[in-house]
Parts: sequence; C-alpha cells; structure tokens
Amino acid sequence: MISNHAYAMKETLRYGVRFDELIETIPGELRELKKVYHVPSEITSQIMLKINDLYKAKKLTFPQYWELHKYIDMMAEVVGNCERIRTSPMPSAYRIHLKKFILFFALISPFYFVHEIDHWSVLIIGIIFYAMTGLEAIGEEIEDPFGQDENDLPIDFVCHSIEKYASINLNVQLRTKRNH
Repeated sequence: MISNHAYAMKETLRYGVRFDELIETIPGELRELKKVYHVPSEITSQIMLKINDLYKAKKLTFPQYWELHKYIDMMAEVVGNCERIRTSPMPSAYRIHLKKFILFFALISPFYFVHEIDHWSVLIIGIIFYAMTGLEAIGEEIEDPFGQDENDLPIDFVCHSIEKYASINLNVQLRTKRNH
C-alpha cells in the first residue's frame, strides 16, 4: 500500500493516476480506488485503517501504533505540500514585469555606463543581461518540478525505489514468519 501511495501521489501531481502502476493488495481494491476523487488520500486512509486493525488485534504496541500514525500523518502532509507547489505557479504579472525590467535594463544601461567604462560597457551589460535572462529562465523551468522533463525531480525513480524496498521488506518478513 505504501508503494501504491507513492505511485498515486506521483501521478496525481502529473494530473491523473495510472492504475496500471498500482498493485492490488486486496481483491477489488483498484476498482474501488477508481471511484475516488483523491487516490493518495484514500490510500492513506486505508493504511491508517489497517494500522488501527493491527493495534486492536494487539499485533502492535501503543508506541508502535503511535510511531506509524506519525508516519502516516507525514505522508499526508507531503502530498499536501507537493500539491501546493504544483498549484502555485509563478504569477504572470511577475513574469511579465521581470521580462520588461530585464529588457529595459539591457537597453538603457549601455548609455549610462559608456561614460564610466567606455566601450567595455557593451560587453559588461551583455554579460549581466545573459545572467539575468538565465535566472529568469531557471525560474520558469523549476516552476513545475513534478513533470517528466529531463531536469524535473526524479519521482519515477523514487517510486521504483520505494516499491523495491517495500518488496524486499515484505519478503524478509514472510521468510521470518515461515522460520518461526
């Protein structure tokens, strides 16, 4: 369920869940998840219900229950924070103002600096203009870090790592149970 949460969160941040990436942990689970508006929150709720059931069945101590509860809360908080980043684009007025300022600066500055540093002003203003437009381009590029561009966050890799780690832990637990 944890790896399902990671995959659902990844695709929610990319504007849709790919159910073919999710693993059906109980029969009919994926069919029910397809009916839900916010899949990561539903998976978080299911995980919490499972933890509650384990605690009621006395398979978890209270400190274990409390620690797991904190982790589930953090998972939900991470989803909220990532969605806040995704839904808070750079305001268009800021973007337009920044471009106009950079252009205005590049056009006016050579006339001001020509008296101070002679013909070197064109080169220096060119370097400053290049740096400022580069910073503006970087701002636009990092505006949506959850996409699939080359320089976006590697969340596909993170999801695969979580799935692999969860699978390894599950196999270790199953072997331990068989040996006891």
